[in-house]
Amino acid sequence: MDPVVFTWKDSANVSYLVSSDMPVGTRGKRMAPGDRIELEEGVSVTAFDSTDLGVSFLLNLHGHTFFHAGDLNFWHWREESTLKEIEEAEQEFRTAVKPLTGEEIDVAFFPVDPRQGPMFEAGANYFILQVKPRLLIPMHYFHRREVIMEYARTASSRTTEVLAMPGIGDSILLDFDEEGYMNISFPKEIGEKEETEDMLEMISGDSPFSDSDLPLPQLADEKSPE
Repeated sequence: MDPVVFTWKDSANVSYLVSSDMPVGTRGKRMAPGDRIELEEGVSVTAFDSTDLGVSFLLNLHGHTFFHAGDLNFWHWREESTLKEIEEAEQEFRTAVKPLTGEEIDVAFFPVDPRQGPMFEAGANYFILQVKPRLLIPMHYFHRREVIMEYARTASSRTTEVLAMPGIGDSILLDFDEEGYMNISFPKEIGEKEETEDMLEMISGDSPFSDSDLPLPQLADEKSPE
C-alpha cells in the first residue's frame, strides 16, 4: 500500500479499509480475513486471506463483484527454494483460495510477477481455473509490460477474459447491461504519449511515490511507451 492513497481524501469522498496487520496509527477501518464491512446500501467489502502481508479484498458494488488479491499468490521461488518449501507454499495458496471458489467475481486483479522465474504465472492460472472470474487484470508485474501483454494474449479461457493494462494511466470502461453481459471499452487511447509524459513528471522529484516500494519511479528514467 502506497502512502499516496491517503492524499485522495482531499479531492474525493474516500473510505479507507486497511489490513489488521498494518502499523498502529494507519488511517482506516481495520479488517482481518473473514471481516465484512457495509459502507452503504448495496456496497460492502469482505476481507479474505493472503499468502503474504495484508489481506485480499472482495468488493460487492450494487450486485457486481470486484476482487483485489493484494499479495495473495503462489509465491514459489523455484531457483532458490527447496522442494518442501515449494510444496508448503502451494498448499498455503490453495487453502487461501478455497473460500473464494464459491464467489461469482466479475473483475479480479491478480499478481503475475515475472521475478519468480519459471512458472511465474502458476498462481494466476490456478486462480482462473478454480475461481473463474469473468475478467482478470494482471498486476504486480514490476514494469515488465511485455510479460503481462503476452500473458493476456495466451491465458484467456472460455470462462475468463484476461486483459492487460500495462501503462500508467490506462483505463477501461465496464458496462453491465440488463441481461448481465459485461461490455469493455477504452475511453481513451492506451499509452497516449502526452498523458504518459505528464505522469512521469508527476512521479519524479518530490513525489510521494519516491518512498514507495512500487516500481513507478523507475519510469521517470525511461522512454514513453510507443
